[in-house]
Amino acid sequence: MTMEEALGSELTDNHLNTAFSTGNGSRKQANQGTGNVVHGYQEKSNEQQNDAERFFRIVDKSIYEHYTKPTNLPLILASLPEHQTIFRRQSKNPHLMAEGINQNTRNLSPEELSELAWELIAPQHEQQIQELLDHQQAAEQIGRSHWELSEVVKDALDGKIETLLIEENRMILGKIIAAERRIQFPTVDAEELFDDLLDDLAAMVVEKSGSIMVLQKDQMPHQTGAVSINRF
Repeated sequence: MTMEEALGSELTDNHLNTAFSTGNGSRKQANQGTGNVVHGYQEKSNEQQNDAERFFRIVDKSIYEHYTKPTNLPLILASLPEHQTIFRRQSKNPHLMAEGINQNTRNLSPEELSELAWELIAPQHEQQIQELLDHQQAAEQIGRSHWELSEVVKDALDGKIETLLIEENRMILGKIIAAERRIQFPTVDAEELFDDLLDDLAAMVVEKSGSIMVLQKDQMPHQTGAVSINRF
């Protein structure tokens, strides 16, 4: 989205205000018979600042509605330092991270930008994982967390799962038979007829307003491929 696209006709035109007068005296003399007086130059920097603030408000609202609201993911602002200040002053996004990337992103490759973003997000991500694992341990103590796949599937069918932990890059072939509340695993000669059970399980959890967290194998509290953390 460019500033011209966002502001349209509201974009300041040449940073010039005009007024017209046909009065008597010095103002008429200054007109020298032209019938109008051009006056009231605003400082160019002030008008550019106003345009930038309006533009950033529109961008902030659009990002929130289309990305932040449906995903609840943190937002990292990558821009020149002077734009960081203006954008943060206008932003109402509660997920905007306090620290940003203070560089012109045009000079960065996608790989470099991703690396800089990960440096900012990694500590928060690691803290989130630890809090989630602590929550899972507490839930397990009171019977609100399961790791046997047959039990996890039942939790998903019943809409109990608040968060589903899934092992990264793990695939388990199988099919959820909802009417019978069980899993059907394939025989060796029928594997091509089955999808990844963990993908189907994750889709069911999301459909019932649960969330998914993908963890590395050594981060999983159990080694069955999936662990439920239940609401009740």
